[in-house]
Amino acid sequence: MTQSPDFDADPIRLLHIDFIGGPYDGHVETYHTRARLLPKELTWRVGADALRRLKDAGHDSNSDSHQSVTSVALYARETTGDTYRYRFVATISIKQLTDSIRDHED
Repeated sequence: MTQSPDFDADPIRLLHIDFIGGPYDGHVETYHTRARLLPKELTWRVGADALRRLKDAGHDSNSDSHQSVTSVALYARETTGDTYRYRFVATISIKQLTDSIRDHED
């Protein structure tokens, strides 16, 4: 079976992604993927437990569903050559997020 040229040009590899600004400033997340599959935007839950675990143990805040979530941090991907990072865009409180969802349901 032959792979398409797109897959050959973008092999699966370890990508170390820096987070710039916001609650996850300075965090580095490692993804094992093709660069073209990195999402353009990310949302990460924010809560005291998530930030403490991330700082202490490199824990992915999105993997723990029992944490107390206070808001959601939005990050946008930036690409420079072969370097990828996510830059902080905004934080939205859970109330704002819930209100926005309700407004769009009507």
